[in-house]
Amino acid sequence: AENKTINFVPARAIGYQWSNCYDLKTQWEYFKEGLAQSASQQNEQEKNAPSAADTIASIESSLKLSIEKDILPAFSDELGGYISGVDLAGVFPIPQLSFFIKISDQAAADKVMNTLTQNPYLMPQNENYKNIPIKYFVIPLGADLEPGYCFLNGYLLVASGRKELRGAIDAANDQSLSLAADGGFKKVNQ
Repeated sequence: AENKTINFVPARAIGYQWSNCYDLKTQWEYFKEGLAQSASQQNEQEKNAPSAADTIASIESSLKLSIEKDILPAFSDELGGYISGVDLAGVFPIPQLSFFIKISDQAAADKVMNTLTQNPYLMPQNENYKNIPIKYFVIPLGADLEPGYCFLNGYLLVASGRKELRGAIDAANDQSLSLAADGGFKKVNQ
């Protein structure tokens, strides 16, 4: 399959990974089987521990989402991420990380992200950067760490800061700024 993600990964990325064969539904089934197997192997002292179904129900209750009905249908099998560097100027090093996943259903993905980012302790902020809405959170650790996300070219992009999201949007709008145009990447990209 054609890798379209390199068109929004900034050329300054120092590490990059992409996969187009990560089957979320199969992974979820493996996870449930593992939970059930662990529950069946409990000794007598652990018999009062929650079952696999109880654990999943608890997770879904805290998320306020159904994993099988809300989350899995929203996303596809294409995902990856990249690191653009590490900011050493602050009190402690902050990795400049970005992760992305292909969207199957934009409305469902938007619902998932809106639900997951509802937090009474964090005030979500909105920015419209080059006609792409960015949602982010201001954290008292400084402007370099403003985790956020945006939807870009059919992908959900989650990053450690707005700077990374803006860089991806810039690369998507101007291919000369993308990893696909980087001379070093062209040497190894077949």
